Amino acid sequence: SGAVILVLALAMLILPAIKINNIVVEGNSFYDDAYVIEKAGIAKGDELFGWDMQKSCDAILAAYPYASDIYVSITFPFTVKIEIVEKTSVMYAEYQNQYFSFDRDLRVLEIKANGEEAFSPFLRVKLPDVLSIKLGSTVQFVDAGADLSCLTQLLDALTERNVLERVSYVDCSNRFSLSFVLSNAVRVEIGALNDVNLKL
Repeated sequence: SGAVILVLALAMLILPAIKINNIVVEGNSFYDDAYVIEKAGIAKGDELFGWDMQKSCDAILAAYPYASDIYVSITFPFTVKIEIVEKTSVMYAEYQNQYFSFDRDLRVLEIKANGEEAFSPFLRVKLPDVLSIKLGSTVQFVDAGADLSCLTQLLDALTERNVLERVSYVDCSNRFSLSFVLSNAVRVEIGALNDVNLKL
């Protein structure tokens, strides 16, 4: 037991002396590394084993609306690796002279006055008439019974045919008159969702 106590005592002396030598961020395409590291609440020179990884993950998720998962690990030599898994199928739309990005669940991720440029990497979508938007909440429509399942089904169909990356605009304002623009040049009129297989 004396040996165990000695080992524990040595560990208590050594571990605080081990500092973070480097911080690496991977998988982020919407925010720079410095922003992610700041939200993680760590910095070079901090104690490597003196911080709460889960707390850092939660803080990044709260500040990074485009992230679906965060993984933090420690690699040699004394490097903290933050890996971000970003959401897929992020889209944006216009509402009252401003723009908002949203995910497949229609949850609002960001709202910006100059969003048309900021959100240009995303797929632009024309939605049914929007009643209201709120960060972190689903889009509210004038027609409370609006069925937007047609949008996700259309995205899935385009993905299966390997053409989604070439689609720049989708109009799902009327689920019986769906359409999309291919390569910023060709407008494809789908009609009702049942016609997808026929038109594609």
